[in-house]
Amino acid sequence: MAKFDVISPDGFSIERDKTYTSKKQAQDALNRWMRRYESQGHYSSNNGRIPLNELESKCIIKPINESQIPDNIRNS
Repeated sequence: MAKFDVISPDGFSIERDKTYTSKKQAQDALNRWMRRYESQGHYSSNNGRIPLNELESKCIIKPINESQIPDNIRNS
């Protein structure tokens, strides 16, 4: 079964202990994550502020192999 992760502009997963079983689930998670920054109007990246209208394009929905998923996440 395919698994997906969502990578932030800073290069880390948006949810530390979670992967998604479809690209749609990953996109939904990305949309929820981006809403967290609506009140401040931007995402504060290690490389500066990213306006919300640019944030999605700076993130990556990445397919991953089962062998890349740590056991504590794969078995949860």
